Amino acid sequence: MAVIPYECGAYYIFDRGYMDFARLYALSRHSAYYVIRAKRNLKIEILENFGTNDCPEILSDQLVRLDGFYSYLDYPENFRRVRYYDKETQRLFTYLTNNMEITADQVALLYKNRRYYKCLEYHCLIKHPLSSFLTMLKITISKNFFITNNCP
Repeated sequence: MAVIPYECGAYYIFDRGYMDFARLYALSRHSAYYVIRAKRNLKIEILENFGTNDCPEILSDQLVRLDGFYSYLDYPENFRRVRYYDKETQRLFTYLTNNMEITADQVALLYKNRRYYKCLEYHCLIKHPLSSFLTMLKITISKNFFITNNCP
């Protein structure tokens, strides 16, 4: 995360191994967005519950803040926690994001479709083998691009 030049309005999608709240806060301060899979032992305080837009795969959409003292010092702002049940794999996923404007299913779709973006990244690495983006992914989505909603 330290080597990525953050861009305003860009989306950065990370696996939970990259959970570093100080760096996520720096990313957020650059007006960029992140989606990251939460670790199971994450201590948070739920501030508000949002509706789930009648989407059965979205179990909850919440405004939260970190509950641990040192974690809160690293990331003092509120963010979202989205819990998503994937019917295909029959697994529960918990995502964190600083984007308050997209829907909960769009958060889940961004993370779920990261495999597609990794294929694009791999294609770029073949053409540019000196790239340092081997394990991280940056997705820039223009303001006119909308993720389709797969819920009725």
